[in-house]
Amino acid sequence: MNLLKMKVVVDSATQNNATFDLNNCVGFTVINNGATDCTIHYQGGAALMTVAKGTAREFPGHSGYTFFGTMQIKFVGATKGDVEIIKSIASTEES
Repeated sequence: MNLLKMKVVVDSATQNNATFDLNNCVGFTVINNGATDCTIHYQGGAALMTVAKGTAREFPGHSGYTFFGTMQIKFVGATKGDVEIIKSIASTEES
């Protein structure tokens, strides 16, 4: 049986307007470890949602689809924060 490969990648954001890439991402989680809420945007776009301080938001993929584009983190009322982004990245290799 040929299976597609996937790897887990962890990014972090500590400054306002930090970006992370979603290309070939089949799901991701944003964990806000900071002292302030943060918002998630497509780069240069309007805020899509808020991740409250001390919480996480999970973005599961849908079967057969991947996320794409570049996302941006902004900290509410601050210029610095502590966010982790855990991504599951699909590979085009088969095992």
